Amino acid sequence: MRSLVAVLYLLILGCLLIASYVVDLVSDDSYEQEISEEYLHYSILIGSAIEQGLRETSPTKASPSQINTLLSFWQEKAGEELVNLEIVNRPDSLATGMPGMVSRIQITDEVDKLTIIIPIDNQQYKRKAFSFSYTSSYTESEMFFYYMSTLAVYFMLAIIISFIAWAMYRYINQISHVTQSVAAGNFNTKMPTNRISALQKLSSDINAMANTIEEKTTENIILTGAIHHELRIPITRIRLALDMALQGESTEELKELLYGMDDDLVELSSLTEEILAISRLRLSSVNVEKEEIDIALLLGALLDTLDTDLIKTKECDSFILTGNRVLIERAVLNIIFNAIKYATHKIIITGHKQANQFVLSIADDGPGIPKDKRELVLKPFYRTDKSRNRKTGGFGLGLAIADMVLKETEGKIKIRDSELGGAQVDLIWPTAVD
Repeated sequence: MRSLVAVLYLLILGCLLIASYVVDLVSDDSYEQEISEEYLHYSILIGSAIEQGLRETSPTKASPSQINTLLSFWQEKAGEELVNLEIVNRPDSLATGMPGMVSRIQITDEVDKLTIIIPIDNQQYKRKAFSFSYTSSYTESEMFFYYMSTLAVYFMLAIIISFIAWAMYRYINQISHVTQSVAAGNFNTKMPTNRISALQKLSSDINAMANTIEEKTTENIILTGAIHHELRIPITRIRLALDMALQGESTEELKELLYGMDDDLVELSSLTEEILAISRLRLSSVNVEKEEIDIALLLGALLDTLDTDLIKTKECDSFILTGNRVLIERAVLNIIFNAIKYATHKIIITGHKQANQFVLSIADDGPGIPKDKRELVLKPFYRTDKSRNRKTGGFGLGLAIADMVLKETEGKIKIRDSELGGAQVDLIWPTAVD
């Protein structure tokens, strides 16, 4: 972990140094061009003033002493930066018509040196030019301040990088602690909130993952215990029937026992199918074929297969859902079968769109489901009627399977009171926003 932080620290610091170096190169080029233009313009003005002075000093060619006096005057007037001003032969590189040029430039951190050549616009000095030599340097105190400022900037950057690296190390260490804790079965450990939105999203995702694992683990424990209980009941009945048959019962009694054993085997087969179905749904890695399904057409086809007078269907809106047709059919049928089991006189099924979602409602006039049991009935093997027998039937898996199927299609199940006096189960899917 610490090696990762050290690599991150060096990487950030290296990027900053490279960026600083590139910025220095770009700024040096820009500074060189700026200072060249500035001193060239300044030299042209001084050169024009000297030419005017030469014309006023003598109508003919001025004497060397007069020229030196004039040059010394303007050199002194220009200030300390102009270290040398003289008349030189006009270089060939200075083409006719050019106002002047920079013949030499040297830029360092401590000193700037330039030599500017300005042609003399005077018939008496056709092949002559002014040579301006400038030197601009910093004092020792200024250079000390410059280097200390640079050092302070890098020191502050080092502190900032260290803080960022420490924060990332602390955050990564928290992730490691939470994942190890979750792996050990302690699901109460959560990622703390973070002010940075991206890191907060990661924290929320990790906490959501931990909650999902906790939920799945709890469901697995409950499912395992429930399966053992549900299998033991018919197996016990079969063993008891076999014991009674082996004790030499009469033919009629033996036949009755065998029929009972056959019913128990049918129950075991049905239970096995339900367990296999819910196990497949819990395996997210299982790939199922998906297609576009019109819920209205699917519902109509399912109702045609049912032989019951309880169902009264209102108009159902068309809604296209992408999913596995067999699983969707099973989910809808499980809800309908559950309503048929408990309904007294009437079941109403409606499907409509509202607020960017499609709601398929199945309402009955049965005894209903208490509010404190509405979340529990979606769990495997949970039944509101604890005294299950062959007459009432059911293993408490119908609603659980339907709930899992809907979650796989980004849907959900909501249970509420029906206007008929019983329970209403809403199958809800999101719709595309227009």
